[in-house]
Amino acid sequence: MHQGVLSDLLTSRLGVGWEARSHRHSERARWEITGVPEALMAEFSQRVEQIENSKDELIEAFVADHGRRPTGVEIVRLRQQATIATRPAKTDRSLSEMTDDWRRRAGNLEAGYANEAWVTSLLNRNDLPLLSAGDLAEPILEDAARVVAAAVAEKRTTYRRDNLLDETHRLLHGVRFSGPDERVTWRNGSPTSPWAPL
Repeated sequence: MHQGVLSDLLTSRLGVGWEARSHRHSERARWEITGVPEALMAEFSQRVEQIENSKDELIEAFVADHGRRPTGVEIVRLRQQATIATRPAKTDRSLSEMTDDWRRRAGNLEAGYANEAWVTSLLNRNDLPLLSAGDLAEPILEDAARVVAAAVAEKRTTYRRDNLLDETHRLLHGVRFSGPDERVTWRNGSPTSPWAPL
């Protein structure tokens, strides 16, 4: 829900577009702002790389110790362990200091992504309509409900309401609502909506 609302706000205020991209450490596509190159995302995703590399080492150690690959639940726990183990010490820096550092890092890349003209080029790229909650007709929602149920059932033998909600938000993240209130209205649904049990 947070990711969808944030995307809606950025699109309605700045006109940014979104595209689904695959990532090295996840089979799930993630929605990224259209026009932001992989090199820039990699520069600002170093923490993710640290965690994933540490997790991979923990998985190798697990296999050596247990003679088998860890289960999905065990991998989640190993990733949590990696996240804590690689967490850097907290430092007090002002927003101004952090912004200066971000500009420096972006400017150090080959294309120099810190300049205002490049940043401005990302604006007004959205080519999707901004929808209201009522624009998603029941047949569309029923199809989406079937896709969500199948995706969750494929990953889990048992699941909870939260698992269905998470998958639903992932599925409809690419839909642009005209604002957070419309996404929340869609999320809450009507008593006859296929989402009502969620």
